[in-house]
Amino acid sequence: MKKFNHIVLIFIIPILIFGVSIEILLRQIPNDYKTKAHFLNTNVSKVETLILGSSHTMYGVNPKYIDNSAYNLSHVSQTIDIDFELLKHYKSKMPRLRNLVLRLSYTTLFEKLIESPENWRLKDYTIYYQLPVENKAIHHSELLSLKLKTNLERVYNYYVLGISEQKCDYLGWGEDANSKFSKDLEKSGLFTAKKHTIDDKIFYKENIKTLNDIIKFCKTNNIHVTLVTLPAYRSYIISLEEKQLNATLSAGKLMDSLYDNCQYYDYLDHSEFVETDFFDADHLNEKGAKKVSLQLKTLLKH
Repeated sequence: MKKFNHIVLIFIIPILIFGVSIEILLRQIPNDYKTKAHFLNTNVSKVETLILGSSHTMYGVNPKYIDNSAYNLSHVSQTIDIDFELLKHYKSKMPRLRNLVLRLSYTTLFEKLIESPENWRLKDYTIYYQLPVENKAIHHSELLSLKLKTNLERVYNYYVLGISEQKCDYLGWGEDANSKFSKDLEKSGLFTAKKHTIDDKIFYKENIKTLNDIIKFCKTNNIHVTLVTLPAYRSYIISLEEKQLNATLSAGKLMDSLYDNCQYYDYLDHSEFVETDFFDADHLNEKGAKKVSLQLKTLLKH
């Protein structure tokens, strides 16, 4: 038995050392979650306008055009339940917070990250923000959350090729949806609209409740909510399912009518935004983001 245990240890110890080493290397790679958490840990008390949401706001709302006290805490595929967790997590450390900009996209009321194919992103909230969004052990580890091949590629890309995973600037705005690399707006519109149309509407009631809870929480804390549906290109808009789209837009109008601390703005098909303002059919580039951000600046409460 002792000999067997000794043999097992010979095999296990190198695996453990390898695993721990890769985990450490992965956590040292710069990424948006780590960068934003660090900024908030050192500058959180200065934030007066907080921007939350998915990639639509991460790329679509640039804080530098609002004021120097605005910060973008959006992430790719971030869902509204996580928006609320982030807001609650940081509010007590934000004594000057007066404005919340929150996106209301075509998918907002119909999805949850934990139930999506991208639920591996939950690791980033547990590791870098210490949010209690998931109790599974794998989501407390970089190594366990993704395939080994993927993680080894990440290590190689950063430590050998020097490719960082950080895509945001110092105010949290995503810089990689750049007009220099714009995608085919016609093709991406049809494809993305189909991807974003959700047949099973099981999360609608839960997400509506979360939206209400966010606005009520903000009202209690004297925070004004600017709810916004950001612009999209025509190929995306015409491919959306009418029922899901109407439910989304109606929810925005309802929140506007129910709460005196909430205003809703629908820019989805706004005539001011033209082809050159889009990175792909449902994301603005830096030019479109500037337009939206300057408009939001005039709408925010000061």
